Amino acid sequence: MDLNKILNTVHEKELDSLLILKPENIFYLSGHKPSSFSILLIKDDVTLYTSKMDMEEALNNSNIPIDEFKSFDEFKKNLNGRVGVEKSMPVSIYKKFCNDHEMRISDIIESFRMIKSPDEIRNIQEAIKIAEDSLLNIDYHGTENKFAADLEYNMKFNGSTKPAFDTIVASGKRSSIPHATISSNTLE
Repeated sequence: MDLNKILNTVHEKELDSLLILKPENIFYLSGHKPSSFSILLIKDDVTLYTSKMDMEEALNNSNIPIDEFKSFDEFKKNLNGRVGVEKSMPVSIYKKFCNDHEMRISDIIESFRMIKSPDEIRNIQEAIKIAEDSLLNIDYHGTENKFAADLEYNMKFNGSTKPAFDTIVASGKRSSIPHATISSNTLE
């Protein structure tokens, strides 16, 4: 991911700045996964504003400059003109900016995320290998709960940091439930 290309696109779209709140997009751009409120500002440069609680971890993990987010009033001093926002921005936060700035919905970051870099492709291939190895070394007997626990253990043992989402195990009549919660039922 090339921040200069993103900065150029922001200017090509005639935006004076772009606000990023979605944690996945903040991670994509900075390498830091916020655990609490963070806002990434793309202007003439890029800065991640994060809560005091996340400051130490952000300083250790982010590949872009960090500043402490103190308040919306303080943060708004960094903005002028046309401000791009993600379509997922909560209305409550949008309202904090819309009276002072021309707000425009933007999908710039999502567009960049669609095209995978060689590093991202390698990460995807590694994730596939972890998943395959984890499924190959599992006992397909016992309860759904035990199967899920064994699978998550295998994934971590094989190099995963955590599941991307809650593990779904459903067998028998429950196998048609797309987002089934794990039960203590015996695997069928």
